Amino acid sequence: MSKGLKITLIVLTIVIILGLAGFLLFYLFSGKGSIEEQQSLNSRLDTPKNLALDSDLTLKFDEVPNAVGYLIYVNGEEKKIVYNNQATWAELFGENSKTYGKYIFSVKALYTDADYHSNISEPFEFTRTITLKNVAVYGWVGEQEFTWDEVPDALSYIVRVYSVKIDAETGREVRSENAIVTTKTETSSFNLARLIDVSSDAYKDVVYFEIHILASAKDVNNENGDEYVLDSNEDDITENQILRYYLTQTLPAIAINVGE
Repeated sequence: MSKGLKITLIVLTIVIILGLAGFLLFYLFSGKGSIEEQQSLNSRLDTPKNLALDSDLTLKFDEVPNAVGYLIYVNGEEKKIVYNNQATWAELFGENSKTYGKYIFSVKALYTDADYHSNISEPFEFTRTITLKNVAVYGWVGEQEFTWDEVPDALSYIVRVYSVKIDAETGREVRSENAIVTTKTETSSFNLARLIDVSSDAYKDVVYFEIHILASAKDVNNENGDEYVLDSNEDDITENQILRYYLTQTLPAIAINVGE
């Protein structure tokens, strides 16, 4: 065998070995070399389960075997792809998110081949709200100034005043079905005398006025539309937002039900 032929055979052998080695490495590291990954090709990935938000508003869910990523949906729209089984609020909505309301989260597990992506998970609903804090009252009877901590993201505050009377037949307190006064303020305070004249004969049968204070902000589902009342269901309004003004009381004229 000539020297040139030997060199040619050696070169070919090296090329073949390198080619096989490269193919093997690609096979192993492309995600198709393990038994688990080979088995996953026979069906879709498992559907993500147990979606939840922790106290820091981080969305978490169960890890899915063989998933290379997760597509998070918010209110039915694709929001973000993440590469582990959680996402912070800032990752999803930005550092200074100013939207509130109802969020519906769902997740799809992703594979290298789209045919094997999982089904979309069951939806997880979360309503982002704000509770007013440190409601206080200053001033003389009929001239009270109501104040509370400013809510950074609030566009305005809504004040509703209801009258409460005693039912002649049952002897029980009955609140007016609708607010006798509703107003909106952009500051974290209001003056009661500017809303109603508590000395008017129209209120002589009123035992007390029940005052509801609510905050409003942009609704995540209607960011360019109307404001969204954060505590829209007044039956569930937290107690520290409900104040009672008794006509027969001297100072302090307001009984504040302080919640947690």
